[in-house]
Amino acid sequence: MEGHPKRFFGTASEVCSALAKMRAHERAARGQHEGNEIPRALGEKIMIAVSRVNECARCSYLHTRFALERGVPDSEVRALCSGEDADLTDGEAVVVAYAQHWADSGGEPSPEARARMIERHGAAGTIHAELIAHRVHVGNMMCNTVEAFRSGAGSGRCRLFRAYLLCAPAAFFIGVLGARGRRFLSGQKESREGS
Repeated sequence: MEGHPKRFFGTASEVCSALAKMRAHERAARGQHEGNEIPRALGEKIMIAVSRVNECARCSYLHTRFALERGVPDSEVRALCSGEDADLTDGEAVVVAYAQHWADSGGEPSPEARARMIERHGAAGTIHAELIAHRVHVGNMMCNTVEAFRSGAGSGRCRLFRAYLLCAPAAFFIGVLGARGRRFLSGQKESREGS
C-alpha cells in the first residue's frame, strides 16, 4: 500500500466519471447479490481496509465509528486501521484482502484473486464485496481530493479547484460523521451514552 503517492481526482471530469462508473456498477449488480449480502460489520471492516489502502483518514474515522456501532471489537478496528493483522476469520480475511486488492488495482483485480474470492464467497458475494469497495473507494478519492487542494498538491490548480468543489460537500459530511471514530483512534475516552 505504501510506495505510491496518495491518489485523488485531478479534474471535475474524473469525479463525474468515477460517480457514473460507480452508479453503472450498482445498476448492473442490482439484485445479483440478494441473499448473499456481506454482513454489515464485515462491510465496515472492508471500508476501513480500503480507506487504509487509499490513505483516507476521514473515511477511516467514519468507518471506525460505524464498525464500533456494529459491535466490531476495539482491537480489531485498531488493527485494521494500522495495517496490523486483525483477528479475522479465514472467510473475512479473504474478503478484506480482496477488497484491498480491488482498491489498490483501481478496480481491476487480478483474475486469480477474483477466482479465489468467487470460490470462497460465490459470484454474488464477490459482487457485493466489490460494490462495498467501489463505494468507499470513491468516497476516499473525494476526501483525498479536498485534502490535495487544501495542501496545494497537484498541478493545474484551476482544474483541481473544480474537482474540489464537487468533492467538498461529501468530504465535509464524512468528516463530521467520523468525529467519534477520530476520537477513538486518537485514544480519547468517551462515554457510550453521549454518542
